[in-house]
Amino acid sequence: MKITYDKHADAMSIVLAEAEVEETKSVAPGFFADYDADGRVIALEILRTAQKYDFDLTDIQPPNPYLSLSEAGEMFGLSPTTLRHQIAKGVLKGKKFGRNWMVHHTHIATYVRERSRKSGKSRSER
Repeated sequence: MKITYDKHADAMSIVLAEAEVEETKSVAPGFFADYDADGRVIALEILRTAQKYDFDLTDIQPPNPYLSLSEAGEMFGLSPTTLRHQIAKGVLKGKKFGRNWMVHHTHIATYVRERSRKSGKSRSER
């Protein structure tokens, strides 16, 4: 089973089995099921996920596990320049694809959690 979340589309996909999709049916508003040739459910898609459910979607793997610095910055409210500096300092792990720096979704999520924890400690120490 593979669960992905596409922030830009605000859609969650749950793939239960790798098979060719024979038919897609709407089973509820914004909720679709994909069926194989034998009529088995092989995937589910939930549209407007963040609007419907209150849980942390950052732990769900995006369709592409690597995010551009712009995507990561937009997702977590950080500047791509800040992220680039953090990669240069070795605080954030990044990977270069051609000319562009990318970050794995787990690395940016860990960085943001650590940053939040550190900023929370510094506030309480004041």
